[in-house]
Amino acid sequence: METVNFIKLFKDLKSTGGISEEDITSAEQSLNLKFSNEYKLILKELGATRFYGKELNGLTKSPSLNVVEETKNFRELTKISNDLYIISSLGIDFVKIMQNEKGEVFQGASNKVKKISDSIFDYLLLDVREDININKVMKFLEKLNIPTYQYSLGYAEEALCIEKDEDYWITYNGERGNKFHIKKFERESEACEEFLIENIEYGISHPVI
Repeated sequence: METVNFIKLFKDLKSTGGISEEDITSAEQSLNLKFSNEYKLILKELGATRFYGKELNGLTKSPSLNVVEETKNFRELTKISNDLYIISSLGIDFVKIMQNEKGEVFQGASNKVKKISDSIFDYLLLDVREDININKVMKFLEKLNIPTYQYSLGYAEEALCIEKDEDYWITYNGERGNKFHIKKFERESEACEEFLIENIEYGISHPVI
């Protein structure tokens, strides 16, 4: 799933604009590393971004949003691996979000760094996936440019639906009064994960114009 198109779904997205291939290569050379393909696509399409209470660094005049400046400054103060670059600052206790060429995302301050996800896409979903439930998913989907009639708690016509059905949670497509493509889950969390990803995939493939 393309992370760029996922980021574009957020209603409150603000970006500085795309960055040239030449500038991206120059930034990599300055840091003596390679950015992940995921991050390079974000830079090419969007540059630095702010959305959903998060920021992703780009190549800006502002040092606090510049991946090169942020990474160099952090290297001077810590002993982080030279293959990591700073994609975001949490603004608390000097905590940084980092990525490597493989796309893995790490969180840390000073010399304490731990892996938190396999990609920026997964990093952006950490909050909603933690103790996931239907209320959290519905509130999250409201932040995205997906028409609210396209998803529903309970049956709705021509919508992606989720509900509790006797001993199971089920997801399905509502159409002509019937339920199609039914998937059953014993746990609410499993159904919510399926419902979340289905809706994100729908939003990416049917962008609001």
